[in-house]
Amino acid sequence: MLNVKLVFVLSTGPIMLFLPDGTLERTEGEDAIQSKVHRLYEELKQGLKSPDVLSEPVMVCQESDIAMLQQATPQVDAFLVYLISNIPVPVSEFLSLGKPLIAFSGQHTPFRALHIFSEEREHNTQVTVALDYKDIDDQIQMLKTVKRLGDTKIAFISSPSSMLSRWHDLPDPENIRRKLGSDLIAIDIEQLIAEAAGISDAEAEDTSRKWMNGAIEIIEPTPADVLKAAKVHVALSRIIEKAGAGAMAIDCIRLLSLPEPTPACLALTTLKNNGIPSACEADVTALLTMMILEYSANKPAFMGNIARLNPENNELIMSHCVMPTKMAGFSQPPDQYVLRNYHGYCGATAYIDLKKGQEVTIARIARGLDKLVTLKGKILNCTDTTSCRITVTLAIENARDFAHKAMGRHYVMVYGDYLKELRLLCHTLGINLIEAG
Repeated sequence: MLNVKLVFVLSTGPIMLFLPDGTLERTEGEDAIQSKVHRLYEELKQGLKSPDVLSEPVMVCQESDIAMLQQATPQVDAFLVYLISNIPVPVSEFLSLGKPLIAFSGQHTPFRALHIFSEEREHNTQVTVALDYKDIDDQIQMLKTVKRLGDTKIAFISSPSSMLSRWHDLPDPENIRRKLGSDLIAIDIEQLIAEAAGISDAEAEDTSRKWMNGAIEIIEPTPADVLKAAKVHVALSRIIEKAGAGAMAIDCIRLLSLPEPTPACLALTTLKNNGIPSACEADVTALLTMMILEYSANKPAFMGNIARLNPENNELIMSHCVMPTKMAGFSQPPDQYVLRNYHGYCGATAYIDLKKGQEVTIARIARGLDKLVTLKGKILNCTDTTSCRITVTLAIENARDFAHKAMGRHYVMVYGDYLKELRLLCHTLGINLIEAG
């Protein structure tokens, strides 16, 4: 859970608050000041959506009080500095704490916060000035995403040659840790193949039965096809749990080269529905984007190829075979699905008809993690196809602009408009946000 340390900054004498109507409220005397601080604290808690992230407040009245904050720093994710009076210590003392800092001087009265911290935020991405409770809520939500990224271990299930690859889908693991805080755990895919081979029919039957009973129709896949896919899911779940991972990327193409090819699509769909971001084709870069969007939106995301871009009608077509049934949100009813085969020739996957007219956010981070391309779209159509099972047609603003700014083959799509959240996140992480299309 996010831990935000609330710090009230006071001078040693009377305190004066600038009120929204232009008047000045003066409070003096220890008891009266304590009462005023308590009232402001209660108003703050009532005004925030997530007051539970605030730890018990401390007061800074002189330079020696900073020592309390320095001792608390290892357990703190960020500081909310509530400026009630002029700051009695050098600004550098707060900046030396090395944690994100939200400066606030009252609801719609930013005078002190702007006076003291506005120039600092120009060259320090960890410093922000909040105008009101909404700004604080936005920052808290963004910091929750940052913390989840840092707390997530990624299981990268692939062949040793892919693990050492420097191609565009695999960022430098050290850079992932440095930029996002996430650790990449390399796992040889042969371990997964051996694990799946050792799973009995009885161990996979429950998953297989749930998938078949939940489908509104089963067209090509046989019960044996679905059972093999369920064994992959059970094996993947065990490996992820053993690694302590909260996200996963897999070289699923290796599973299709086996004597009995078994796509991992249904396994990844289920993992996504259960809150574990999962990317196919060993695309770690797409997975990192997926984590960013899913943690920001608290919804699972779809990863797809950019199959077509039409500048004449500004349509973008995305196509792939792993679609969560809970795109509307983890707590929402799942979408209906049809069990189909993979690319028209083997195994089992699912077709899900997405909601037409739904606004979406689309994004991909660069392999160097230094920039992220994003755009908004609206779902026009969703069709059942065989080049990839699910093909989504989207209306965007400028297809040519997107084509000129796009990076990589797989993009990630989540329901809703999350550009504001991405702006805040990218600013804090030092990522250049490129808005396109």
